[in-house]
Formats: sequence, C-alpha cells, structure tokens
Amino acid sequence: MTAPSARQLTILEQARRDVRDALRYTRLQWGTEQRSRYRVRLNRAMRSLLDHPDLGVPRPDLFEGCRSLPAEQHVVFYRVAEDRVVVRVLHVRQDAVGKVTR
Repeated sequence: MTAPSARQLTILEQARRDVRDALRYTRLQWGTEQRSRYRVRLNRAMRSLLDHPDLGVPRPDLFEGCRSLPAEQHVVFYRVAEDRVVVRVLHVRQDAVGKVTR
C-alpha cells in the first residue's frame, strides 16, 4: 500500500467554475449517471498530479511552469510548486491562449 501524498492539490476558483460548467453541460446532454462518471474521471486526472506532477505536457507558451494534462474531453492546466495548482480546466476545443494565466 502506498503512503498518502503530503502534497496538496489547489484548484483555483476559475478551474472550479470550469468543472461545474462541464458537469452541468454533461448532465443536460447525457444525464445524471454520465455526469457522475465524468466527474470521477476529471477528479481522478487532477488527483494523479499529486504523485505524478510531470504527467502533463510543458506549456511555456501560456506561462512559465505551466503544464497541461488531457482528461477525457477536457484539458487540465496546472503549475507545480510546493503543491499542485490547477489553473483552468478547458474543453479540448477551447483555445487556451488568453484563458490560461497564472
């Protein structure tokens, strides 16, 4: 069994809104059950950053230290410091330039 990570996952308010919007859309389009499954998958992807912070692709074009991790039909944008900070969670079709900032 693995010891729990001492690192913290901080999800900024804008990222929380992004996830709420994605889950609301999922519920309206595909129902409550699919919304629940999608929520689990998004949360699992974000939690994976605690133990595997280099999982994502470096995105220095957005800001120094930015990385992105695909999660289903969304992309988690984050930075690694003492903790992991999720900055935005955007749909794969959204352009991150101008939306993802420190």
